[in-house]
Amino acid sequence: MMDMMQRCAQNTIFPDSDCVRAVFQSREKRFTIRGHLNGTPVSAHTNNSGSMLGLLRPDREILLSPAANPARKLPYTLEMVHTGRF
Repeated sequence: MMDMMQRCAQNTIFPDSDCVRAVFQSREKRFTIRGHLNGTPVSAHTNNSGSMLGLLRPDREILLSPAANPARKLPYTLEMVHTGRF
C-alpha cells in the first residue's frame, strides 16, 4: 500500500495540480507557515486558522500546492501534513 507522499509523487492525490513535497519548520502567523523545499526556505498560506498543534510539528513532511496567481504574496498553499499514519 502506498503512503500519502508516494501517491503525491505519482500525482494521484491532486491529479490536476503540481503539488510538491516540503518539510515543515514553523508557524509564523495565523495563516502563514515556514518550511523547506529542496533545502530552500519557503513560506506558505494555510487556510486553517486553528492551532493544529497535533499536526504542525517541526520536520514533518508537508504537501504544498503552488499558487495559481504568480503575483500572490505567498507562493504556496499548505494542502496536507504527513503524520506517518492515517
